[in-house]
Amino acid sequence: MATIRDIAEASGVSPATVSRYLNGRIKVRDETRRRIDEAVRELDYRPNYLARSLVLKETKTLGVVIPDILNPFFAGFARGTEDEAWESGLSVILCNSDNRRDKEQAYLKWLEYKQVDGIVLVSTGLSSGHLQEILARGIRMLVAGRRIEGLAADRLVIDNLKGARELTRHLLGLGHTRIAVIKVAGHVSTTHERIKGYEQALAEAGQEAAVAPRATAREFRYEDGYAAMEELLSRRRGSGREAFTAVFALNDLMAIGAVNAIQSQGLTVPDDIAVVGFDGLRWGTWIRPRLTTYSVSPYNYGRRSCRMLLRRIGASGENSSYVEEVIRGKLIVRESCGARRD
Repeated sequence: MATIRDIAEASGVSPATVSRYLNGRIKVRDETRRRIDEAVRELDYRPNYLARSLVLKETKTLGVVIPDILNPFFAGFARGTEDEAWESGLSVILCNSDNRRDKEQAYLKWLEYKQVDGIVLVSTGLSSGHLQEILARGIRMLVAGRRIEGLAADRLVIDNLKGARELTRHLLGLGHTRIAVIKVAGHVSTTHERIKGYEQALAEAGQEAAVAPRATAREFRYEDGYAAMEELLSRRRGSGREAFTAVFALNDLMAIGAVNAIQSQGLTVPDDIAVVGFDGLRWGTWIRPRLTTYSVSPYNYGRRSCRMLLRRIGASGENSSYVEEVIRGKLIVRESCGARRD
């Protein structure tokens, strides 16, 4: 296998000049460049990227940790980060934590061992203390989607409060006074912020949020939304206090599950029960009736996350001034709420 020294001898320049030229650290005269490039082709030189990364202290690799690759929102997010990284000359190692803290922690440790240049993290809820230890060892990190209070890292989050308020206000404006909600168990900030926005809209309308029927799903998945909706319908039949005419599911996958659960029991959406979701997945346009939602492009979200991380990696010196940026979506009104307006 050809080495830098072999290229230097064939092209008649020093090994140091060859190394700096191939690493893009110096410019050389046209004739020198021609001789080096010709030697590289003739000797079939292959760079030792491991050695290069040790010298330059960079691997041209990013880690991306997401909670559920089966969720099309996170699949779109991962695609966006990968496209942005590729266009910037970097590759991506994609890790799926399955919403498990132990798995997320293990992946972060492995990515650190791999000496990635930075990590985009959609966390399952690890403590800021554990993540701060990683940051203290020099790993650059962008936390996306879920707030981790007390963490000294850049954040890119969705305006969950605003989105949930708009969805709930829209249902209230259509005359719904009993709006059930399908939430998710656990302590993820996404759940708390969307519930808070929902409750704020009810309070503004003079309604008591505590009396609205609620069901708790295990995960943000279709089957969990379906099961939670079945629970709500069972309680609705058994007690007048559990009556409702609309449902806010905290993401689109659960909302689609809820629509199918309602229809499976011979009821119609939205005539019997209106349904809204959150995320803006294309799947919401594939069901009938089409889903009303608060739309955030997961692909653009992923690209923007990667850009923020690359800015942090490229920053010179230590910088204690970390940034939180907010993505604002758009209310998309379709037939599932009873008011079609694209």
